[in-house]
Amino acid sequence: MKPRILLFGLLILLANPVLADDVELRRIQSILATLNQQLTATYQQFQMVEQARQTVLQTLYAPRPGLDPRSYDELAEDRAQAARQESALTEQMNRLLAKAQEIQTQINPLLDRVYQLIPAPGTTQPAPPPQTTPQSTTPSTLPATGAAPQ
Repeated sequence: MKPRILLFGLLILLANPVLADDVELRRIQSILATLNQQLTATYQQFQMVEQARQTVLQTLYAPRPGLDPRSYDELAEDRAQAARQESALTEQMNRLLAKAQEIQTQINPLLDRVYQLIPAPGTTQPAPPPQTTPQSTTPSTLPATGAAPQ
């Protein structure tokens, strides 16, 4: 009995395009909210890693006043360690940038579909999707890392 009720409800939903569009809009809205949260979290991670990288760079290249009591070998090892940390943080930033670009590529078709489903003001016809321009490889919401993406 329940499968028939579900099937009947689905047929009614599909028979009425306005209801089907409303259901699809809510589904897309839910997906977009999730993707937006992921994008925001990725951007926040990117900012934290960028701050850590800047700190490492400052310690790597900052002049030290006075005489340093450490030996040359200790200084060389400290600089090598800072350079390794900076490299690892740059790689992490590139991974986060790639992740953000991937999320954005998932968002764009959903937004296009939303524009298709929403009627233009004053009409009952769906609005045409906005003209999209080719995006650069770096989203405008994320600062460039200064290193080439991998």
